[in-house]
Amino acid sequence: MSFVAWEKRRLVVPRWRSLTMTLRSRELSSHQQPSNLGDPEALDPTLVKRLTTWRLSPSLISAAEVVESALVSGREALAADAARRLIAERTAQPLLRHQAAIVLERAGDGDKIPLDLRAKFARHDASYWRRVTRLHPHDALAWLELAFCQTVNRQVDAAARSITVALQLAPHSRHVLRSASRFFLHRNDPEKAHDLLARNPATPSDPWLLAAEIALAMLAERRPRYFKRGIQLLQAGELAPGHLTELASALGTAELFDGSAKRSRQMFLQSVVDPTGNALAQGEWVTPFLGTEFVPREQFQQVFEASEAAAHHEYRALRLSAVPELCEAWAKADAYSIRPYEFGSNAASMNGDYDKALQMAERGLQRRPDAPTLLNAKAFALGSTGKHAEAAAVLRRLPPAAGNGFSAFLTAANKGLCAMRAGRVEEGRLLYEEAIAGFKRLGDLEHAAYARLYLAREAVLAGLPDSSELISEADKAMRPYMRTPGGVVFARFREAVKTGTAANPRV
Repeated sequence: MSFVAWEKRRLVVPRWRSLTMTLRSRELSSHQQPSNLGDPEALDPTLVKRLTTWRLSPSLISAAEVVESALVSGREALAADAARRLIAERTAQPLLRHQAAIVLERAGDGDKIPLDLRAKFARHDASYWRRVTRLHPHDALAWLELAFCQTVNRQVDAAARSITVALQLAPHSRHVLRSASRFFLHRNDPEKAHDLLARNPATPSDPWLLAAEIALAMLAERRPRYFKRGIQLLQAGELAPGHLTELASALGTAELFDGSAKRSRQMFLQSVVDPTGNALAQGEWVTPFLGTEFVPREQFQQVFEASEAAAHHEYRALRLSAVPELCEAWAKADAYSIRPYEFGSNAASMNGDYDKALQMAERGLQRRPDAPTLLNAKAFALGSTGKHAEAAAVLRRLPPAAGNGFSAFLTAANKGLCAMRAGRVEEGRLLYEEAIAGFKRLGDLEHAAYARLYLAREAVLAGLPDSSELISEADKAMRPYMRTPGGVVFARFREAVKTGTAANPRV
């Protein structure tokens, strides 16, 4: 069987991607709010100061500062001259010239970017960034880019060394700290990820670091150190909504888990005023828990990196055919994560598109070959198309699972599928019953109902004499879940039984 794609617990952990993508997300902009925020033409005071310095003393340093401020405040046209100076100076650090290229591209002068610079930065591979760090060993952002590429390529130990260097060079950088904490979480070390932010002196004054500290504390099963500080920043009203979006989202999630639905709802409403893609996804995730539609539909087109939120929305709306494509876009924003492939594969399975489910599971396994969720997703897709021998071989690749864990019961159900398709009916029934009982012991009645549904499906396919009784049991178990994607599966199965097509191995 396929597990439910909707996540029971999602937290606003930092996203980690290339510097280019992070700049586009606006996560690195100054969180000091201009006094005339209501004026759309108002300039960031930092940008004004740096432009003045650049005009009075045009140097590489002042050019780099102008380019940085223009990028984070969205005023690239004002920095075009400084960007051209950086690009012309081949001794400048590669990432500075890269930022200058982004400025010219956004300012409409992309044709002024030299071909050699375009070619270099089109290649975000580890070997290139390794050469850059040798030429510029004190460039923290270059080390971080190298670590990112190494992580995507599953060179995790090498990435850890690169992360360490970046932290030594820029121990208080927002981008370095958020990226490093996400890396440690990727290594399944939430305690270290949280310690990095909880102990850093930059965290209490930075809403982006506060948001990450609160989310990572919950993952590490700790109380957030700066929860009250986060509330103070949120209530002070001194920062622009775009800088409070993930902080409000993280605090709202903490309040939800603490049982305060009213305060949680208020914070989530604040989080979607000017959200990042991460906060938008959290708003979609929390909607069924709080019973409030937080995300205006137009934001799916307006917000950068909105594909995860859109995938959750389409899944919840039971438009399952749209989910896999959105998950593929989501995977581009989360380049080393398997979650988009887990979500997409299982949504495709629930939609009866087993070929797509298999394709997405295999792509996810390229990133993490031993992921139990993806191995089970692949086995289920294979078994549901009659390839039970191949499915059984995939299940044998699973690492030993705890006898009373979710993964063990999911695997038991899929082993039951393989056994029944191979003609070992009694063995298969026992495995499904083991899964049903196991999910019930975990208090997971939804997956227990799904296991009963798939047992009924296999009984009909095998022509068992008591298949009608098993269908009735599945009907009773599935009643609370008919408005979920599982209900789509059950309705399709009942229609197949009614029309006599349930004997098709791909039902």
